[in-house]
Amino acid sequence: MLIPIVNEQDEIVCHIERSELDYSKHINRSSSCWVLDGKGNVLISQRSFGKSFDPGKWSESVGGTVDKGISYYQTIVNEIGEELGVDVNNYKLIQLEKLFINSSERYFVQWYSVVIDEPVEFFKIQKEELEAVEWMPIDQLRREVDEYPEKYIGDMKQMLTILE
Repeated sequence: MLIPIVNEQDEIVCHIERSELDYSKHINRSSSCWVLDGKGNVLISQRSFGKSFDPGKWSESVGGTVDKGISYYQTIVNEIGEELGVDVNNYKLIQLEKLFINSSERYFVQWYSVVIDEPVEFFKIQKEELEAVEWMPIDQLRREVDEYPEKYIGDMKQMLTILE
């Protein structure tokens, strides 16, 4: 699968196979979404133990790498459908800000949010991608990320700034 490689202005400079992506050299694109219940809780997802990066760690509700020819928006619509089993077209998906992450990985991430007030059992998770999902009060999640950072992906603290 080809993915776009971009410069620091998020302009496409080339396309490469995803397997050739070198996070220390290349800047790629991703889309992420916080699923909220409208009552102060956020859905967090546990990455599959079969993942090569951060297996078993907790992260944002849903996210994924943007493929060649696919927009940030279409990427997140697809990811929500694939990973959570939800047709997001039945909900109001809100575009938030786009961030440039410049850490051990360098990438642009376009953030979205959506309110889906349903129990955890409503979500039909894709087992190749996720182990579990759970609702957590946003304030509790912030505390947990500070107290137990090893349970969460490395950029989780920065990801939580989107919810402020």
